[in-house]
Amino acid sequence: MDINKPLAYRMMPKTLDEYVGQEHILGRDKILYRTIQADRLSSIILWGPPGCRKNFSC
Repeated sequence: MDINKPLAYRMMPKTLDEYVGQEHILGRDKILYRTIQADRLSSIILWGPPGCRKNFSC
């Protein structure tokens, strides 16, 4: 872990299993979770206020 990076970056989830509080969207039995895991997601539009971590980097 690089301690020179901001805390928000170091705490960012690295895998889908590390996301907390989004079970209705990213639960193991949900379509979005299965699609991302199968690497079959071609595009997606995420909406939300600034700073709510809308990017999926896993």
